[in-house]
Amino acid sequence: MLELKGLAPLAAAIVALSTISAAGGAEQSLGPGGASPMEPHFTPLPGVAVGVLVRDAEPVLRAERRFGPGNAMVFGRDGASYRWIYVPARAGEVGESVYVLVGQSGERTQRFTGVILATTSTLRAPPMQDGFALVEVEVNGGLGSPSVESFVATRLRVLDRTPEYPLDTARTAEAAIVRCRDALANNDAIETALESVAGAISPATKGMREEVLTTRVTWLSNEERLRIECLIRVSRGEYRYGRGVVRQDQQTGSEQDPGIRYGRQVGVTATLAFEANKAGRLEPAGETPPEPFVMEIPPPGGTLEHERPSSPPSRSTDE
Repeated sequence: MLELKGLAPLAAAIVALSTISAAGGAEQSLGPGGASPMEPHFTPLPGVAVGVLVRDAEPVLRAERRFGPGNAMVFGRDGASYRWIYVPARAGEVGESVYVLVGQSGERTQRFTGVILATTSTLRAPPMQDGFALVEVEVNGGLGSPSVESFVATRLRVLDRTPEYPLDTARTAEAAIVRCRDALANNDAIETALESVAGAISPATKGMREEVLTTRVTWLSNEERLRIECLIRVSRGEYRYGRGVVRQDQQTGSEQDPGIRYGRQVGVTATLAFEANKAGRLEPAGETPPEPFVMEIPPPGGTLEHERPSSPPSRSTDE
């Protein structure tokens, strides 16, 4: 019997991406350095696992060329990529059957019926005003999971502000994000590195300057610590705009909708991390120096060679 517990106090939300200045276009999906997307990586899960429940993770997922519902709730643990979660459907919801690998080595496939992808709607959490939620989940009915991107949370319990975990995950993560933004957004080393690499584009224009801060949050199970990693990506570019296969005499555009941009982009990335213990004490946990990149964004209709879409696993609706 599938069961879901502890959702009443759930305050599960994140701002996985803080956009200081919007940066549109396909190149947003690129990982650190701008040359290629981050590679998804997963680690096995035991039958019962503690991790961070995350909302609004689409920007982080997109950086790995993974796509799903924008309101999906995902699970973060041990620095691995976020995982899709299925939960038992409630009364009035249409449940599905999903087939997932079980056991930490993935020795067999298990069918779970009457489940539904975890989203802000299917979890029916209260208004999402907080940042993150620390949760304990029963993984695939206690059978555990191999290194794959989804599992069924047959039970779920919120741990925030309990005697064992006095940590307020949302408030702690928000405080770390503020410190990341302050430390990275006005960093002289980043500005110097950006001006240096900007020589790859026209000195006359210097290109449009854009700045994006992406945040990934995870729970380190061995250390029992919350880890917040911030990646700042500052870029300049010389862009053109087009509409792909539309004939030139049919091209239309306006200041509000000029089309899809392409051209050359240069920039730098840098990272900063913080960690907090179970009591919520926040401390610096390392940083990387600015790393330059130069990239060509293909015109509409072109395909980046490293494009590799990914989505939640296939499933079937119960008859």
